[in-house]
Amino acid sequence: MNLQLTGHHVEITPPIREYVSSKLERITHHFDHLIEVNVILMLLNLLPILPLDGGRIVAGLLPRRIALRYARLEPWGFPILLLLLFTSALGVILAPMISFSYRVIGTMFQI
Repeated sequence: MNLQLTGHHVEITPPIREYVSSKLERITHHFDHLIEVNVILMLLNLLPILPLDGGRIVAGLLPRRIALRYARLEPWGFPILLLLLFTSALGVILAPMISFSYRVIGTMFQI
């Protein structure tokens, strides 16, 4: 991180510069974690499992007869999600999507 402070009669000592740099580094690290959590929650919510939003999108795109059958799976949505979580299959499913999302975010924001 490059820190530049200028002004009239401003003297930044090395300890002050190091202190400010360390605080800015911690803030940057904190926001990196916030982005990670938001990406994971977004992708988790888009899984095509009812009652998640991805399941609602799929149900809306299916023909009516098939959508009604698909909607009957909704009571099993959270048990399916828990099964995927505890068998580590959820990580296998989400990992490529998370990687792709990070590449898109990195490209968009020049990170």
